[in-house]
Parts: sequence; C-alpha cells; structure tokens
Amino acid sequence: MTEAETLKEQLLKLPRRVYGELLREVDAERRATAKREEAKDPVRPGMSRDDFARWVARQHHEIDAGVSRILYLPDGAPADEVRLIESNLLTPLPEEAPILAFPFRTDLDEVDFKVYVADVTESQFQKVLDRRVELPGGWRIDNHQEFSFPDS
Repeated sequence: MTEAETLKEQLLKLPRRVYGELLREVDAERRATAKREEAKDPVRPGMSRDDFARWVARQHHEIDAGVSRILYLPDGAPADEVRLIESNLLTPLPEEAPILAFPFRTDLDEVDFKVYVADVTESQFQKVLDRRVELPGGWRIDNHQEFSFPDS
C-alpha cells in the first residue's frame, strides 16, 4: 500500500467532526504559507496586468491544494481584466459541464484589475488547450500563458 493510500484509509476512518477540523487546519496552514510567499513578493502599485496575473496564479496555487495548472488568457480581455482557467483536481464538475467564469475579489488597493476564474477538471483543461471546448463569452486561447509552480 502506498503512503497516499494509507493516509486515505486513515482519513476515511476519522469521525466527521475531526475530519472537518483537520481540513480547516490544513487550509489555514496553506493560507499562512501563501501569506509568507506574498510577503516575499507583494503586489506593487503600477504592476502590469501580466505580472499581476502571475501573482494571482501563484496565490491560487499556494492556497488551493487542488490547483495544478493555470492558463492566463490576455487576448481579447479588457486592459483591466485578468482571465484565468485553473485545472483543479478537487473540482467536482461533470466532464460535460460548460466552462463558466466567476469574478474573484482581490481586495487589494495597490492594483485595479478585475479577476475572473474558471475552474475546470484536468480533462477539460486539456480540451481547452486543444480548442475542443467552448470558452466563456469573449475568452480566447490565442497567445495564452501557462503558469506552473513547483509542487508544494
């Protein structure tokens, strides 16, 4: 049995309350890690949209354990808008679900960008890259950037 399988078996045996508390603790630790990373490379006034997109992507990767790959789609977006497609291993979406983008609040005074994020499954992410799936209105895959970060 692999280490991951052993851990899964142990987690499944936990009472619901203990399991929930553990998830909250793990999430809090990931958020603390993201805050430490943010302090090393904070948002700067006047930051370009591309730099800000990379910054947001890094934050999402650090906070959300399910986020594995991120596409930034600047083509066709207004100058004050960041569009991200995030492959999320924990997304419980059906494979045939349409790709929907949702506004993401940043609450940052240093920059004035709107952020929209579409979470997708791994196979949907590949379909986006292969141009085999419809993107949200006005979104284009042309000249996209894929952000990847070391597994943490």
